Amino acid sequence: QIPGCLDVGSAFSPRLGFVYPLTDHQTVKALYGEAFRAPTVNELSLQTFSGAVAGNENLEPETIKTWELIWLGIWDHHSLTLNGHYNEIESTIIRDENLPNGNFINQNQGDTFYGVEFDYSFQVSSALLIQANGALLGNLPDADFRQAEHMGAFIVNYQYGRWNLNVNSTYAGAREMLVGEERLSIDSYWLLNSKLSYGLNANVSFYLNMKNLLNEEYGTPPQRSIHTVPIPNRGRELVIGGVFEF
Repeated sequence: QIPGCLDVGSAFSPRLGFVYPLTDHQTVKALYGEAFRAPTVNELSLQTFSGAVAGNENLEPETIKTWELIWLGIWDHHSLTLNGHYNEIESTIIRDENLPNGNFINQNQGDTFYGVEFDYSFQVSSALLIQANGALLGNLPDADFRQAEHMGAFIVNYQYGRWNLNVNSTYAGAREMLVGEERLSIDSYWLLNSKLSYGLNANVSFYLNMKNLLNEEYGTPPQRSIHTVPIPNRGRELVIGGVFEF
């Protein structure tokens, strides 16, 4: 790939892959790739409410190099994928809270981080499917302190005639937020969600979507340091709707 932009130049982004079947049910993949992210319009020319310029027209594009090793096993009723990756980022674009307007800048030093992931699926019967996935990240760039290093999900889906029930739970580990020049920890959380749907016919269906069933109180790290508490998310939420296809 050769993505380009008049304002920020261009980059060559190769991608290579090697696939080797170990057995009839198991495969190993080795992947290498490079990616290029040009600065957004906001990062180049954002203005604050006071009219001050927070953008930076001299920003360089971000580049990332990624190495991945993947093991994939597929059997009659279940499958498992294990993934390990290592990443190198150059010229990361961050918003520098130490500057008066929180200007966007390129980090001078490069960053490296790594992680492992898994994805498991079990088709218990023609009606029941169970899935689970998770990720552990390590040595995240300092600018990504708002990102959780541990994540996971568990999903159960049951189909009975025209009825379908989906129950899922998601987990996000602890994160941080910036208050002035100090970083505060935000607790990890579990969310439980469910969706019950009924297909009246091929073109009409109805559903009851239930989010955050346990009414968990959890927050999202704000982007600016002027906030002193996390941005609150919605509590328990019930949505009734229908889908009509023509």
